[in-house]
Amino acid sequence: MKHGVRIGLLVLLTALVAVGAVFVRQSLDGPTVAAAEESSDAVHAPRPQVVDREAAVHLAARYLVTNGDTRGRFLYKVNLDPAVAVADDYNVLRHAGSVYALATYEERFPNERTRGRLRHACSFLVRECIRTVPDSDDLRAVWSTPENSSVDEPQCKLGGTGLGLVALLSVERVAPDTTPRETLRSLGRFLLFMQKSDGAFHSKYLPREGGRWDAWESLYYPGEAALGLVMLDEYDPDPRWHGAAVAALEYLARKRHGAELVEADHWALLATARLFREPERMPADVRERLLDHARQ
Repeated sequence: MKHGVRIGLLVLLTALVAVGAVFVRQSLDGPTVAAAEESSDAVHAPRPQVVDREAAVHLAARYLVTNGDTRGRFLYKVNLDPAVAVADDYNVLRHAGSVYALATYEERFPNERTRGRLRHACSFLVRECIRTVPDSDDLRAVWSTPENSSVDEPQCKLGGTGLGLVALLSVERVAPDTTPRETLRSLGRFLLFMQKSDGAFHSKYLPREGGRWDAWESLYYPGEAALGLVMLDEYDPDPRWHGAAVAALEYLARKRHGAELVEADHWALLATARLFREPERMPADVRERLLDHARQ
């Protein structure tokens, strides 16, 4: 899409903000650069300008806060040439990732307007994307459908539920009780249901294929699921959540052990970093394996 913007790209801000690599001196309400002074809720084509990374963080947050619809979705695509028609599609995984990024921002720069957008975005996720899994009353998942993703049939992607859990739990930190605790637990139970005995995961739940399906493997889904489980354990302490997260990362460590070139799996790194907030909960040999994996 020429001269376009997708909200999924803004998820990259999370890695910067979450590890404290960006030290920003101004708030969402404060001045940044000329483009940030726009008060309208509509997107305007910006004039070319140089923006430092501190200002860029605030501009990205401002975009997410001020560009959304009444359902709670973000404005997914923009083309700076108004003559170019933009398809009305969406991606629920990028929605969840953007909620995570914005909630991370809110932790550092509290603002009621940001919290309002976050609550609205969570409402969309819970109301329109989270449903029970067939033949189960206690498992819920984030469903990708033709209405919210580029798929031909309804399905549950492991990464969708992992990121959905990350998003909702991130908002719980800044706006408690936005999502019912039982909803969060049911998403965690779905991740456990999708995990294999060796710590790996089925990538998708496809009703047409009879349920769990792993003929295709995603690079990022296991780390996203692990991060969701670690955060769920922080919110709702339970050995099941912690154990499943450790098993997922141990599987990735075994799979990549000895490799000279390892994929840039930032979700696994984020999950590992959170696990090491309480390293005493893991045996020494497990800690060393996960550290070796992180070094790779």
